Amino acid sequence: MARIVVLDTSTIIALIGTKGADDVRRFTREHVVAALKEKSRFVVPTPVVAELHYGGALGSEEVERLIKALGAGARIVGVNRAAANAAGQMRADAIARHRKEHADVRGAVIYDALIAGVAVQQNAAAIFTANRRDFESQLRVIDSKIDVVDTSRPPKGQAELFEGEGPTGKPKRPPKKR
Repeated sequence: MARIVVLDTSTIIALIGTKGADDVRRFTREHVVAALKEKSRFVVPTPVVAELHYGGALGSEEVERLIKALGAGARIVGVNRAAANAAGQMRADAIARHRKEHADVRGAVIYDALIAGVAVQQNAAAIFTANRRDFESQLRVIDSKIDVVDTSRPPKGQAELFEGEGPTGKPKRPPKKR
């Protein structure tokens, strides 16, 4: 059975958008190419499509072109009852932890919970995202073992090539002397 990888909004934008650092876009492509070589199938949850339209980042035609480029197994998947149940559990926990934060954070939590819910529904092996911390904390709520891959960092085996570099591939600044 093919490994299923769910693509988050940040990953789609890095793959076909022009925003963001060049090295982040390159690392994202390297993660996707490695997954393609492993014969992974890609899933784009419908909440990702909604986020892309909401932010004006990409249009429907660009998303459809990407789906075709990702191969025959790639598809857009909607939220079913199992995904909604998982998302509701994750959202309730996240909102309780972020009660005092701005409403935009709450909106992002809803989208992320729905995306993670689709990953659970699809029995995904991984979620590719530049938003690793939030997805990991949400998936912990339901004790999910889905691997959350930070596509803004070099793929495994390449990290040593970028040692001493920050998340954008630029050299880290030395700590300030006190």
